Amino acid sequence: MTLRQGAYALLFIALLHPLRLAMSEGVGRLDGRVLAGFPVDPLVELWMHEIAGSEVKLLPLRPRTFADIDKFGVTALLHAAAADDRGLIELLLAAGTPVDLVDDEVEPVTALGYAAQAGHPAAVARLLAAGASPNPPREGALGPLHFAADGDRAEIVADLLAHGADPDAAAGGFLATPLLDCVDLGAYRAAAALIEGGANPEAEDRFGWTPLRKAAFRSDFAMVEMLLKAGADPNAADLDGWRALHYASFRGAAQIAELLLRHGAAADPAAFDGTTPLIAAALQQQESTAAILVASGADPRRKRWNGQSAATLFGAESLSIILAGH
Repeated sequence: MTLRQGAYALLFIALLHPLRLAMSEGVGRLDGRVLAGFPVDPLVELWMHEIAGSEVKLLPLRPRTFADIDKFGVTALLHAAAADDRGLIELLLAAGTPVDLVDDEVEPVTALGYAAQAGHPAAVARLLAAGASPNPPREGALGPLHFAADGDRAEIVADLLAHGADPDAAAGGFLATPLLDCVDLGAYRAAAALIEGGANPEAEDRFGWTPLRKAAFRSDFAMVEMLLKAGADPNAADLDGWRALHYASFRGAAQIAELLLRHGAAADPAAFDGTTPLIAAALQQQESTAAILVASGADPRRKRWNGQSAATLFGAESLSIILAGH
């Protein structure tokens, strides 16, 4: 649970108990001003009233209140979407609530974003049918697709893509795509849905990470395999000239190194400072991975910018073992 979600829970507890008491005692005033002594915004009252099980249709719906927010900047429709309250969603939409109202308190999020983040496919489908935009509400902001990907919600990802969501929308401080988010979080089902929906496996974030290089760095064999099957280039290099094989070698991910080599990765490419995958392995004393690279033709005598080679980094004894394995 995030800090913000915890705050919502506390607000719920604080308001629901006096609401139940007010209803049972017949002293509650649902007029947008006071509820059992607590000041409450009109449509937040409406949401709380619905949860408490009362006849919500008796409450007046005034268009000017659709954008009213609670103390956290959240409108009633956003609350209903987050809670998967489809009855209240229907009521609010029927009354003319704009479907793409944005919560701007921390970052811009729509009701569709809330439903996607909470993992409510039926609410997502209803909001999309009402014309909700499947894309981020602002350029560079997280959108419903990012939220669904982060939660590994493959069904929601597929629905959003079918309604025109941009599979490569870059967002957040790193300007990462939803597929990069999946790699970071190990969201395999959502990653598969994104790839099937046309996500670019080569899309970079602002720091030059691609899904394949990030998966290799994270030693995630299953993700690397999925991305290679989707057409990711094993020889694409970042701003420093490091390729996926450099990262796999540095991390000692021997099985991933073998997989990359089988998919056409060059065995002995040099980065801009002269570092090869074999030198990257030697920097961390990754002997098993080094043996695979040597067997594939990597030269332990090649030097990087400072004169270091895999041979000097491993030392004579370790190098002899590696060469013997070769």
